[in-house]
Amino acid sequence: MQKANTLGVVIGRFQIPDPHEGHIALFDYVASRHEKMLILVGGNNVRYNTANPFPFHIIKNVLERMYPEAIVLSQMDSLVSNEHWSGTVDEKVMAASGDGKAILYGSRDSFARRYRGIFPIEEMPEIPNCSATKVREDAASYHSDHPEFRKGWLAAILSQYPVTDPTVDMAIIRPDLSQVLMGRRAKKAPFVRFFGGFVDPNDQSYEEAAMREQCEEALGIVVSKPKYIGSQRINDPRYGRSKYGIVTTFFAMEYKKGTPFAGDDMGEVEWVDLNWTLVSKVAPEHRDLVRKLLNYKADLIKKSKKTKKSKAEAKRKSKREF
Repeated sequence: MQKANTLGVVIGRFQIPDPHEGHIALFDYVASRHEKMLILVGGNNVRYNTANPFPFHIIKNVLERMYPEAIVLSQMDSLVSNEHWSGTVDEKVMAASGDGKAILYGSRDSFARRYRGIFPIEEMPEIPNCSATKVREDAASYHSDHPEFRKGWLAAILSQYPVTDPTVDMAIIRPDLSQVLMGRRAKKAPFVRFFGGFVDPNDQSYEEAAMREQCEEALGIVVSKPKYIGSQRINDPRYGRSKYGIVTTFFAMEYKKGTPFAGDDMGEVEWVDLNWTLVSKVAPEHRDLVRKLLNYKADLIKKSKKTKKSKAEAKRKSKREF
């Protein structure tokens, strides 16, 4: 079949080590029908993740090796609208075609659903059992005792952006503010610590994460809903000298009833006096949280005294008027 002197355009993410059978069939089909082929590789500015593990330059190298005549460009997602994204696609297609003669190719579940541009789309049938998600899942279990594999693993880790992991911690305090419930990682561990943990991807808020962690680590008790105290960077020793870190959101929960016992990640629990001696008893990475908690306690006491004073004055005023 004679090739048309037009541009064939393929748009996709291609986030697997090598194009699968479906990708190759699409590329070959477009290359057989057009003198020129443009491949737009979708991407965004979010750090590499399970859905998008490869940076553009790696995908570009693979595609240009397989299709050296193709033009391979990056096509970033738009945070504005489908119309805005489509406009940036059209600009690249127009520039690559030279005369505006081009056809876009994609499957039913591809970019075609959100494209609002000026070029026609030819829908391609999907080849069964060709899933990039399945390829990534299979690759996750692949390990090789080879120096090149270890270099690749190292490159993947070191090329990530420095990130701060979100956590929650909570102070479960008695209603009279006299004591706080603390935990120890193991029985007879030298330091006590606040209950808490990492925010889960399924948590809808930090408050929800705090309630979940309380139910997992401090069992047998009923507490109030969490009240925000503050946030704090935690010098977690597990992170060492890495470029990653933790910032925690710290909450107070009022103890209501029950007999506490240790749950996940805790060897034992105990009530500890809530005063400045707690600073020396708590794990070093939680000492700033103790200071925040003591300031929170002082503010509550101050507000309580102010409220009692206002009520007393109102009562005296009411008696005089009577």
